[in-house]
Amino acid sequence: LQRYQHNPDLCQMFKDEAHVVIQLRHPNIAAVYDFNEEDDQLYMVMEFVDGKPVSRFRQELFQKKIDLPLPYALYII
Repeated sequence: LQRYQHNPDLCQMFKDEAHVVIQLRHPNIAAVYDFNEEDDQLYMVMEFVDGKPVSRFRQELFQKKIDLPLPYALYII
């Protein structure tokens, strides 16, 4: 996020995590293809995964006052 781009500790954490994540290969993990910095902006090039974000699903359940059913939680994990 742009508001964090001048925080050296957070930028270093982002770089460290990018170097680790780019090596991961698993069908349940979105692939990271590249990591770089341009014009003082750090970025990762990631695989596009079509679908609904889990955060939106959680928000919808929260608004409907429904707990996440255990089988769904286990499937996500």
